[in-house]
This record gives sequence, structure tokens and C-alpha cells, in this order.
Amino acid sequence: RFSTIIRPNLTRGGILADDMGLGKTIQTIALIASKSAINLDSTYSKTTLIVAPLSVLENWVEQINTHVKKGSLSYYVFHDSNRNNDPEFLKNYDIIITTYTILAQSNIKERSGLFAIKWLRVILDEGHIIRTRLTKQSIAACNLDAERR
Repeated sequence: RFSTIIRPNLTRGGILADDMGLGKTIQTIALIASKSAINLDSTYSKTTLIVAPLSVLENWVEQINTHVKKGSLSYYVFHDSNRNNDPEFLKNYDIIITTYTILAQSNIKERSGLFAIKWLRVILDEGHIIRTRLTKQSIAACNLDAERR
């Protein structure tokens, strides 16, 4: 039975496949912001990793800044050459935003940076990018450890 109040048992992931322009980004941010409703397993961090194409990276930042009360969600853009690869640093944020290219490049170093964290949730924006399972991006995405995908 469907309910908007009670979370279904054993729900660990899903696909949000609405048409373009229907607010998938805002729906996803709302899900992340509702973190207080989640019973966290202590082995996972509180952090959500968002992997997106470079072309929409700034849109995520803009949407968070526009729709989230300042100070209620922290985020870090894991993209430029000076990015902090320390897992302890990254786990201090509610959201880490990166690209498929950076994810694939980071996969080279086993169990470091993005791959040393047990993510609460991994969100793949434009998930069709990993449809070919032998690409570096697909392999890297599959190597991420997350409670929810």
C-alpha cells in the first residue's frame, strides 16, 4: 500500500525517470534534506554522493543554493584540481557533488578518496551514462559503497 508518510521496508534505491523539466533535481534535494527521517546504520556516513555530467554540475549547486535554507545542508564540489581527497574531510558534508570523469579518474587509487567512504546514498544524474558496463565510469560507479542507490 502506498503512503507518503511511512517509508516502505527494505527500500534501498530506485530510479527517478520523469521527463525533462519536471523537477527531478529538486525532488532529489528534498529527499536529501529529509535526512532526519532516516534511521542511519552507523557503518555508513551521513553523506550523499551526487555524480553528474560536467554540464549540469553548476545546476546542482544553483538548485541547492536556491531551494535549501542556508546552513541546513552542507555541500562540497569535488571537481577542481585542488579538490580535497581526504575521506574524513568529505564525510563532514551532507552532499558531495562530482562528475563521472572525476569518479572514473579517482577509481584508479583503490580505497582512497571517494572509494574509501561508505556513502549513505549515491545519486547518478543522467544514469544512462553508465549503461555500458565495461566503461571506466560504469566500473567506478559500481565500485562505490553505498547503503542506498
